[in-house]
Amino acid sequence: MPTTSVTRCLLLRRSRRDANGKPRNETLANLSALPNNAIAALRLALKGATLVDAESAFDVERSIPHGNVAAAHVMAEKLGLDIFPGNTADAIAFKTAADKTRKDFGLTELVFAGDRGMITKTRIEDLRAPGGSPR
Repeated sequence: MPTTSVTRCLLLRRSRRDANGKPRNETLANLSALPNNAIAALRLALKGATLVDAESAFDVERSIPHGNVAAAHVMAEKLGLDIFPGNTADAIAFKTAADKTRKDFGLTELVFAGDRGMITKTRIEDLRAPGGSPR
């Protein structure tokens, strides 16, 4: 079976009419090597959209100095989400989250998705038990 190679070729072209009124195309630039986000920005600019640098458009009012994890922690607390210590096993956190979700929202049916280590046979039995409690 022959292999087929597909190459992306993006050209910035300008159409015009020559002195005799015949349409002519002129290639201004080959954009094939540009990343997709740059091409999307160029398309918007050519359509007349105003593009603004995100850093210049917003002012930082408050910054938490401990990085992304600390910022996520603060937002989780503001949203009322449970925060587990880093050494909490997935199986324990999963059971706690499932029980709390059932209780807080009065659910009789619940669907969770997770990896193999999080959803063990024991956790599945816990979820199937009445009220989500272990049998």
